[in-house]
Amino acid sequence: MKKLVGKENRGKIDQRALFANIWMQVKRWFVTDTKTKVIVFIITFIVWLYTLMSNEYSYSISSRIEIRNIENGKTLKSKIPERIYANFTGRGIDLIYLNMIRKSSFKFVVDVGNIRQQYDFPLSEYFYENPDKIIMPRGARLQFNHIVYPETLHVELDMLSQAKVPIIPRLEIEESMGYIKTGIPVVTPDSIWISGPKQYVDRCSTLTTKTISLKDVSTPFDKDVRIDLSKMPGVRVPFKTVHVYQKVEQIGEKKIDEIPVVVLNVPENMNVEVSPTTVSMTVQAGISALKTIKMEDIRVTIDFQKQWKANQKLYIPETTLPENIIAVEEMIPAEIELRIFRERKP
Repeated sequence: MKKLVGKENRGKIDQRALFANIWMQVKRWFVTDTKTKVIVFIITFIVWLYTLMSNEYSYSISSRIEIRNIENGKTLKSKIPERIYANFTGRGIDLIYLNMIRKSSFKFVVDVGNIRQQYDFPLSEYFYENPDKIIMPRGARLQFNHIVYPETLHVELDMLSQAKVPIIPRLEIEESMGYIKTGIPVVTPDSIWISGPKQYVDRCSTLTTKTISLKDVSTPFDKDVRIDLSKMPGVRVPFKTVHVYQKVEQIGEKKIDEIPVVVLNVPENMNVEVSPTTVSMTVQAGISALKTIKMEDIRVTIDFQKQWKANQKLYIPETTLPENIIAVEEMIPAEIELRIFRERKP
């Protein structure tokens, strides 16, 4: 039993020694003549990279598409894809170079000088026949194979038209407790010249801004907002944003006295007296509106024809408020007495 255990221990020791020996040889290889090994590695890498870059590959490239020579007085009606995908064959070095340069130096040009209204361009065939329409940077030696997407380009022209249209802001503002929007949103500028296909321009009566939704607002909205052109294909504008201002201020109260009570639609053969002849009321509005509101801005009326009843003496008058007044908090008195006197015939 002791002999077997001893053999196992010796086997483990021999195995450890073997691994240690291998490790020492590997370590010695790395630390011995390191400069030569680094030079050999660099040369090998350069040869591998040169071989890789010299091989030819097939590669699909994304690039801009540009429409040229549109007839004077006309414009594009159909929407043109922003990018075009084409397949090329070239050396690895050329493909890497093409991906590293600025995108503006590589594009596809479609000449529509002979188009009067519309035409479908089979792009692969078009660029086979017009290789000069593929604008590539100098030094890029690539062979054009075919267009991957779109295979066909639909070009439709329309008369170029212009119009000046108002801009409507879309604001969804929920004020904080005790605050209110005062006045209407102010847009600067409030209108804009648009240009584009006559079919689209003629049916565009207004433009709107992007929708702005805000909650718990206690300060004025005063920002630039983008114009919404999502439903106006082909329409161009000189600028993309407008300035929108919406006043938001704190709500206050003000008591207004001696507002006259007026009776409307009194028959010719009657005299009507009211008691009392004036009322007072407390109104709510924005702070700035309260500073300017006057007694003459509020109308308190009783429509005799609609409201009068033979056995009724007290009536609740109707109140007409300016737009900047939120509500009437209290009116004193709440009811008005009508006294009817019939005129005697001579």
